[in-house]
Amino acid sequence: IVSPLDIVPRIIASLLDIWSHIIVHPLDTGSHIIVHPLDTGSHIIVHLLDTGSHIIVHSLATGSHIIVHSLATGSHIIVHTLDTGSHIIVHPLDTGSHIIVHPLDTGSHIIVHPLDTGSHIIVHP
Repeated sequence: IVSPLDIVPRIIASLLDIWSHIIVHPLDTGSHIIVHPLDTGSHIIVHLLDTGSHIIVHSLATGSHIIVHSLATGSHIIVHTLDTGSHIIVHPLDTGSHIIVHPLDTGSHIIVHPLDTGSHIIVHP
């Protein structure tokens, strides 16, 4: 069974793979997890903070105009990425055990839609 808390960081990490210089510092202090990758080359700042059951993910890339904001209130996780430069929209929504991730790149016409219902993951490029 895939946990939403395992998938969301992987989604964000996969979004950041297109940049080559990334520094990641994970810190686990009890139930609090702080992940802060900083890419000074492409101006990417990612801050993941887990305070109890609440997860806040905020990524701001001033170079490519990427804003990622994830808020988990209880069992609900909302991740919204908007790249006005290359027209990429990523919106994963976790309502309970269901995760929907839909990135849309109107520039290069790429649509990726993974759907996790329980322990099953479907990826359709």
